[in-house]
Amino acid sequence: MQVQTTTNTVDYTTATKEATKTNKVEITSDVKFDMSKPFDIDSFTFEDYKSIDRKDLGDWIKNSNLPNKNEVSTKVGLLMTTVFYSDDDTLNEVLFDKLDQEYKQGGTGTEFLSTVLLPLGEMASPFDLTTLKEIKNTPTKMERYFENGVYSSDAKDVLSNIKSFPDFYNNLDTEYKKLMGDVRDTYQAFDEIVAEYTKRKDDQNATLDAYTRNTKQNPVLV
Repeated sequence: MQVQTTTNTVDYTTATKEATKTNKVEITSDVKFDMSKPFDIDSFTFEDYKSIDRKDLGDWIKNSNLPNKNEVSTKVGLLMTTVFYSDDDTLNEVLFDKLDQEYKQGGTGTEFLSTVLLPLGEMASPFDLTTLKEIKNTPTKMERYFENGVYSSDAKDVLSNIKSFPDFYNNLDTEYKKLMGDVRDTYQAFDEIVAEYTKRKDDQNATLDAYTRNTKQNPVLV
């Protein structure tokens, strides 16, 4: 299976940013999350995670009566990683939804970590072999590389890495290839991510287009 991506897909990031500037469309995430309500991780949305401070969320879990605090902390850490993974909220939400779906199907996040985050992390910021082994054996070790967007990637770089992953993998040493396991799962995951990202960007651009046309056709009279 080959990763199906195009240059046009990568260009979505720049095109959308320029369009929002031109039409003065502002997107903000200043809404403060209401932490007075009961803790219910299964109800948290992508937007909820954007408005929750990582430390505050960690303290909330720590002070809760949950019997599985460590499990919840790991789940929250991985979800938070996707929310702030790049400078493109659309790409981040695609990653978030993919991981969230794995959790909803009874998974632990290990599949998403090994097929998506680990390959992308290795391409963006190569780890030594020892660190790769630590991450494979202890998924929570991945969290130290991503702190609320401090290590956030450029979406164009992420999409470019997805496109070039086959070449990257073919040039790896045999020992690294063994650590990555069956990369057919990564190819499939990357295909799904790019397809969903492209669809959402098309929908957003169509909506922005319609908004722009309607605004020009119906000027506000003062």
